[in-house]
Amino acid sequence: MRTRCTCGCGTACFELDTSEVEPAPTGPSTVVAAEARLVAEAGECPGEVLVFTQGG
Repeated sequence: MRTRCTCGCGTACFELDTSEVEPAPTGPSTVVAAEARLVAEAGECPGEVLVFTQGG
């Protein structure tokens, strides 16, 4: 883990060793690679998880 977001949300940035894992396909900018809504047992949605990629 490299950094955490300073706004107070649960954001964390990770750096992968792209010599050990295949880089994710990306265009010229940051893209959303995956997303998922978090749903509690009672059906409410307390948040979501977004995975962004930048530069592979």
